[in-house]
Amino acid sequence: MPRPLLDRSRRRQRRVTATFLVAMIAAASIGATAIIAPTAEQTDVAELFPPEPPVGIDDGVRTSLTGRSESRLPVAPSVSTGLPTSKASPSAGPTTPLRGQRPPGAPTAGPTPPTTTAPPTTRPTPAPPAPGPTSAPPDTEPDPSTIPDPSSSPDPVHTTPPTQSPTPTKAPSPTKAPTKTPTPAKTPPTVPPTITPPAPKQPDTSRPDASSTGVPAGTKLKVHEGDLTVSQRGAVVDGLDVRGAIRVLASDVTIKNTIVRGRPVSSIFHLVQIAENATGTRIVDSEIFGANPSPYVMGVVGSSFTLERVNIHTVIDQVTIIGKDVTIKSSWLHGNLSYAQDPNHNGGPSHDDNIQIQVGSNLLVTGSRLEGSSSAAVMITQGRGKVSGATVENSWIDGGACSVNIAELNQGPLSGLTFRNNVFGTSTRHPYCALLVPSTTTVTQSGNSFADGTVFRVSKG
Repeated sequence: MPRPLLDRSRRRQRRVTATFLVAMIAAASIGATAIIAPTAEQTDVAELFPPEPPVGIDDGVRTSLTGRSESRLPVAPSVSTGLPTSKASPSAGPTTPLRGQRPPGAPTAGPTPPTTTAPPTTRPTPAPPAPGPTSAPPDTEPDPSTIPDPSSSPDPVHTTPPTQSPTPTKAPSPTKAPTKTPTPAKTPPTVPPTITPPAPKQPDTSRPDASSTGVPAGTKLKVHEGDLTVSQRGAVVDGLDVRGAIRVLASDVTIKNTIVRGRPVSSIFHLVQIAENATGTRIVDSEIFGANPSPYVMGVVGSSFTLERVNIHTVIDQVTIIGKDVTIKSSWLHGNLSYAQDPNHNGGPSHDDNIQIQVGSNLLVTGSRLEGSSSAAVMITQGRGKVSGATVENSWIDGGACSVNIAELNQGPLSGLTFRNNVFGTSTRHPYCALLVPSTTTVTQSGNSFADGTVFRVSKG
């Protein structure tokens, strides 16, 4: 073949070859894009285990993008591969869906238009030079059937997507220990300030004792042996030291500056005896005690009398009231005799009291000091009849099982009982038993207190 024709044929062959290569590259780019950027619908299991080709069918060995040789079935250009897709790598750029598949998040309305490959651009072939007058055979065009159609895309090279290593699970951040809110320091309980109870209100008068009761110091006394009986109305007994007892049979008798000592006796015997019909007896600045102690020795008994600044001691009961109109003022009743086996109580213990009220009304104890008994400082028995209108005030009272013991017996509730502004001691056998009152008897009390400041209360029983 002449050289000019040979050169022209080679140039044409090179153009055809270039066109073929462009078509191959375009087709391969479509398959590579689908492989490189699979859809996000692929599962992790599909990534790790790609589907195996059917047994007995093999189209040869192809090289995947990963460089591995894998077996595969031929895939027509118009048939979707059906391969599961995997999540795009962050470095893979925008995701390109495979043919026949929608990209994630694409709208579903309307069919997806098919993807077509643009044909390669070719330069126009220059017209062949006119043949010279040679006898060489004319240059023939290649058989179009032997030249690949650039508009027909060859089968894309489909490779199995590379097995992606599973995305390493990010180690969970260490759980921070919950920050404990610091427990606020416990505020110590507020301790109420110790309130020192106010000192008990003292009675309006001075507390009686040996210096303020009994025979005034320096008084000369005349001894009288035996008992003394006073039967003259308004008589005055003054400055005597009686070595027995005094019997008052008349009204308005006054006994003052006198000591009454008593004598030995074998039955109940009161050192001062005031007859029931004798009224207005006054005993002032005198001392009465048992010089011969025994379970039978008592102090003063009667009604309608007044004791003022009198010191009575060393007897079983200092005062026994058996009627109305009795006043005990600024006197000191203390130092009772008491016997574990008292013949007057069938061999039981003595029932010794500072004041025992068996019957009476209009009774007043004021500014006096009552202490030292084992039974009661004030015992109201109603043993002889009703007791009413009794007031105890401004006095110092202590001792006994309970300092004041009120019994109704068969006389019913008492009335008109008042206790006010007294200071009660705490030496009672029953702790803080100042007033023991039947539940059916009403007692008016005010201004009373315990010597140690304990809140005052009335005991019911």
